[in-house]
Amino acid sequence: MRRWVIGLKGDINPLLSKFYTIKDANKQSGGLASQEQVQSWWKEASQQRAAVGEPDWLGWRPERHGPQNLRDYLLSEGVPERALAKDGRDRLEPDLEAHVHQWALGLAREGYSTHDIAKLSGGLMSQTTVHRLSQRVPLRRPAVEVPAGATEWRRAESGGPRTWKDYMLGEGVPEDAFTMDRRGYLVVPEIRESLRLWVIGLGREVDESRRGRRYGSNTAAAMSGLGIRPATVRNWWQESSRQRQEAGVPAEVLPEWWWPEHPGDTVREHLVRQGVREDSLAVNGNGVLPKPIREQVWRWVTALGQQVDEATGRRRYSADKVAEMTGLLVGSTVRSWWRKVSQEQPMGVVEHQLKPDPEMEKAFPWRDGADPAGRVYAPFADENGAVHPTVRANADHVRAEGFAHSLKWLKDIARDPDDPRLPVAMANDMERLWSLLEQDVAAEVRRTIKGEDPPFARIKPALLEARHLRDHEKILEGQWGLFLTTRPAETPADQRMSLSNGRILGLYLGAVLENEEEVESFSQTYTRFPDFAMDVPNKNGPLFTMAGEAVTNYTAFANTATRPNTAEPQLDHSVINAEFVAFAVRMPTNKGRWRWQGIVALVALDNAFDPIANPHGMIIANYGDTYLPLLA
Repeated sequence: MRRWVIGLKGDINPLLSKFYTIKDANKQSGGLASQEQVQSWWKEASQQRAAVGEPDWLGWRPERHGPQNLRDYLLSEGVPERALAKDGRDRLEPDLEAHVHQWALGLAREGYSTHDIAKLSGGLMSQTTVHRLSQRVPLRRPAVEVPAGATEWRRAESGGPRTWKDYMLGEGVPEDAFTMDRRGYLVVPEIRESLRLWVIGLGREVDESRRGRRYGSNTAAAMSGLGIRPATVRNWWQESSRQRQEAGVPAEVLPEWWWPEHPGDTVREHLVRQGVREDSLAVNGNGVLPKPIREQVWRWVTALGQQVDEATGRRRYSADKVAEMTGLLVGSTVRSWWRKVSQEQPMGVVEHQLKPDPEMEKAFPWRDGADPAGRVYAPFADENGAVHPTVRANADHVRAEGFAHSLKWLKDIARDPDDPRLPVAMANDMERLWSLLEQDVAAEVRRTIKGEDPPFARIKPALLEARHLRDHEKILEGQWGLFLTTRPAETPADQRMSLSNGRILGLYLGAVLENEEEVESFSQTYTRFPDFAMDVPNKNGPLFTMAGEAVTNYTAFANTATRPNTAEPQLDHSVINAEFVAFAVRMPTNKGRWRWQGIVALVALDNAFDPIANPHGMIIANYGDTYLPLLA
């Protein structure tokens, strides 16, 4: 009887699809073994196993010739398939699970990414489980001595290292110092900080290959040799620029009434006399000044533009003359600023608090980068900027396809029994739900092509109140947030606009920026960029940006969540209840051809409808770790 009871420990009850419990063993014995006796025998068996010591496979690592994951290795060592089976909650037998976790932590301390550890487990662990597990212990990071010239390296015209990483390797930095985690963060802090400083320095210099213009973020990302994203480069540059500006620009040093003290005196010379540092007067390749100085120069320039010569009825000063009087801090921008003022726009740059516009809920999501409010993206536009008749005529043939990596990520969330965002059972149903999502995305695109109002509201923006926020989030009170149209407790399960029903909350709407030049031009006008910008994958091309700083729809008002009491911002995945998921849409163009166009949809997970965890129905979206610097 004792051996039989011990044999049940770690076995799966076929009736319940979960591991036998003490109560199950008692019932299976017909009461011959009491629950206290079962517990005693199982405890004794566990102690005997512990006395034997840790299994020798805790140190297993893949070799060139041999099993390439832990599961295959254990099978090759004679462990039966049944012993590696999972129960209905996707859990291993407790003792085995504890040892697998111990093995995974060993890899994490050696710098393996969560993605690699999950892959090496052979399905014994999901990526989200590894990620959560690895946060419990500090990782062992290799000690690295950063070369003295790490932040000063620049690529030579011919010969020498072609990337920053190649330079560092040539200086003796070991390869494992460049290990990245799943989020794309360098594990070694000294290397991460050295890279950041190198990128910041590069952003202040001129790229001779671009005819004297400054380095673009795409170029800097490629020169790193580490696969960092252009958006990360832009975030570092913006943060550095803010810090320098705050340190180097006194407030109100250029009043509107200022006038040159002597012939030839300029605004530039005046600002230097007032203590403004030279680096705070540096313009980028498009002639754009740092924000604190730009605002003051704008006021002075536009004030001169409003002075009229009574004899001629024209402006007293020409745009070229005013540009000369600034010390060439600005050039053709003068005319642009004057034109905006004449159109009764309040500033020479657009920096407004975005407000929800119900009309944008039926607007075509891909907008023109130069005129987001007035025109749709060029491949789909007619001569007036509206959706082209050819596009409308073929709207019913539009279809959407998801990206495989997004499907895998959602499956990993579902497979993790410790992740409350999706049920474990959904992993086996994900292919069907994925197809429904694709259909819903296509239907929403077709609706916006036709300019139709939504048949019903899926989401609604609202001002955040104290009751919506955790203690460390109170700073958001009074700002916009995004909510379900009905509270979770009032929403029947089959009517939820969620992944579990194959429905999306909405498509992201924004200006399409295809290259670095368009990004620079857009950011020159809309100074909040990239606060509402997303990198979007394309099926047959490189990433592009969709920016919502000019116009956008309700999806952009979703906030994210960060963990409290951390030195640097960290996403709080226990609170996040929605994901931005990328799709490729087969679209008709204004030329009568077809093209794949990337789009991002906001998708609610099951915990968005949890009446206890989310009583107000607030949508908390995962914007990815790229956005974390914007939250610092």
